[in-house]
Amino acid sequence: MDKGRGCTVFRRKDGRWINKSSGDDGNLTVHDTRKEAVNAAREMLSHHGGGRLTVKRWGGRVRFKDTVKV
Repeated sequence: MDKGRGCTVFRRKDGRWINKSSGDDGNLTVHDTRKEAVNAAREMLSHHGGGRLTVKRWGGRVRFKDTVKV
């Protein structure tokens, strides 16, 4: 697993959900639902050797964290 790699899922002001990679590539995807964004983050992490998934609530507080392994 690449140390330091992770994805954060959070909600924008317009209500859409963002999946943002914290890796060097800084990939960003936009989704209509939190579930779609979380699934995209899990897939992205599994293709890059695993990492930490952080999902935030509307106010920015952490809802949950998970470790994705290959």
